[in-house]
Amino acid sequence: MEAVIKRICRIPIWIRILIIDILSFIAAYYWVNYLDILTTDYRWIQWMKTNGFLHIYDSWDIELPVDYPPVYLIWLYLIKDLVGTEFSNYTQLIMKLLPLLIQIIAQVFIFKRISPESAMRWSINIALLVNIVIYGQRDGIIGLLIVLMFYYMNKEKWFEPAVVIMFFCLLKPQGIYFIFILLMYYTINKISINKVLISLFSCITLGYLAFLPFAITSGDYLISVKLYMYEFSIHKVFGSVAGNFWGLLEYWSIPSAIERISILFIIGCMIIGIIVYMKTHDFVYSSVIYMITIFMLTISQHGRYTIYAMFIMYVGISIYGRLEFLDAYKVITVSTALSQLGMVLYNRIIVDEYGLNVINVTVEMTYSMLHTLYAIRYITIFATFLLNIVCIICLIRCKNSGFLRMNKCSNTKE
Repeated sequence: MEAVIKRICRIPIWIRILIIDILSFIAAYYWVNYLDILTTDYRWIQWMKTNGFLHIYDSWDIELPVDYPPVYLIWLYLIKDLVGTEFSNYTQLIMKLLPLLIQIIAQVFIFKRISPESAMRWSINIALLVNIVIYGQRDGIIGLLIVLMFYYMNKEKWFEPAVVIMFFCLLKPQGIYFIFILLMYYTINKISINKVLISLFSCITLGYLAFLPFAITSGDYLISVKLYMYEFSIHKVFGSVAGNFWGLLEYWSIPSAIERISILFIIGCMIIGIIVYMKTHDFVYSSVIYMITIFMLTISQHGRYTIYAMFIMYVGISIYGRLEFLDAYKVITVSTALSQLGMVLYNRIIVDEYGLNVINVTVEMTYSMLHTLYAIRYITIFATFLLNIVCIICLIRCKNSGFLRMNKCSNTKE
């Protein structure tokens, strides 16, 4: 076994990455995945074919709420003519094409601008591979944006990180969480108030303009507000298989008042992030703690959303040379992969038993089926919850977390 590993290590890194990418495309084609994420995208595409792109948010008031900002919807519109009327292997590969291509772009950027070893670490991340190839998600795009954001922060830029976060917010509502990290970066690096206002005003204006054509078409100029409020509502707690405190309470009674004070949980996580920074004077470390706290304590979290904290740890290791994050990074990678695999298995059982319509399943299930599904959900939730707690313990035990400022790492190419 050791000899095999040594032979593999002799292969140039770029060839190893290329082999992984080829296998990823093959697996993405042959893994027929009827998860809600892909069937939802498929139904959005069919809606756009019938009603037009600018009417996509009209489905809010019908049976198909579109809870994504415009950027990803533009991609679905571009591929709508390539997607057939049947949910086939080919159709699924086309729908997975964007995250697969972004994965290659991320590898090239990291390989050229950071290091080949970091590109290899990115390529073999099991949670990311499951996310893209099996789950059909696009969190790899978010990962690239997070890498870009911290890359520009490490270069002491002030406008570029804000632009990256704007694209993040226009791709997924969870980008809002990273505005706090941006503001903390501005404060720590004493960016002038004029530059802060220019960056924020420019990005907010451009972000609203992205929604404006849809608002004009529908006559609802609060579409963007409605979308982001919906995304952070308590409905996201249910069915999320999230290994956090709310996931443990999923089938218990959660007062509806929790939704009305949900913003307080987010503010509490911000306060924790500030306290950690005041104690450690370490921007990257406090960003990791803030993001893992966001996952563990706030509602509207899916199980795979630990991937955002995982990406920040990756940045800490690869850009800032923070090797003390390695243990926590490995644990959260396993947790994120396990959560996604649990969701894949959960939905696969429903599909095999009842057919393609995973969304809003109204069939009457047998007791044995319900028991099987509950077992999968609870095992996944508890296992990932324990792993996330272990990850937090690893972070608390991290040594060398007392950097006085964001020093540039020597392995980052100028």
